[in-house]
Amino acid sequence: PVASGIDAHITFQTAVAAGDTLLARAVEVQRSRRIGVYRIDVVREDGGGETPVSSFTGTVYIQG
Repeated sequence: PVASGIDAHITFQTAVAAGDTLLARAVEVQRSRRIGVYRIDVVREDGGGETPVSSFTGTVYIQG
């Protein structure tokens, strides 16, 4: 389906450098017939651990 963004919020917790390995995880937080809310978290992989880098929350209007 086609969806249009109606709200977005982004935070940046820490800086990254060239060569860092980043991993993004996305989840559908809530979905109705017309509205969807999504969250994406980005982490930097650090020798067996992870450091939070950024997070995004967005709301969309689902057309159709």
